[in-house]
Amino acid sequence: VSSGGTLVAIARASTFAWDELLAREDDEKEQGDEDDEPKLNTMTYEERREHNIDERIPGAVLAAAVDTTHPIAGGLREAVAFHVFTSDPLEMKDDAYVLARYLDAPRLGGSINESNLGKLAGQPAVTMHRLGGGSVICLGADPTNRAMNKAGMRLLARCIMLGPSMAPSLQPLGHDVDCGCSACAQAK
Repeated sequence: VSSGGTLVAIARASTFAWDELLAREDDEKEQGDEDDEPKLNTMTYEERREHNIDERIPGAVLAAAVDTTHPIAGGLREAVAFHVFTSDPLEMKDDAYVLARYLDAPRLGGSINESNLGKLAGQPAVTMHRLGGGSVICLGADPTNRAMNKAGMRLLARCIMLGPSMAPSLQPLGHDVDCGCSACAQAK
């Protein structure tokens, strides 16, 4: 990827892409960042069962606003729906591009509790990171699930087809271009 390739990661593969490529690049993984969740081995059988029911998302449909100013999303509709099964928001670096972001009140249908809905509201649904000479595009949900999300599949197809042309070596943007400013000088 860092040599100019493009990786498009979908759903849980986005977590892998973050852990193995993006966070590792700058050693951004924070050590000792403990989860507030109780350890399963401290719960009774009934507590574990209720915890799993509360945290489970059997398939909620959430709306996201699309950044149609980005070349990958240009020409698409301004909103897209994703069939979501996890409340894990996408990780993101400061210089990442957000191609789609969940609305502040994103629930269109399906089953999701208020806690999980709050974790995703306003969070990125699709991101693009630059990595060396290449890029990593992460979709937090699988738009091909059950083949019911035509707009999401269009966005995925554009990520696959146009993503490689957005590699930093081909399309320098912002401080990727040596404009002579102090930020560009520091980047060298």
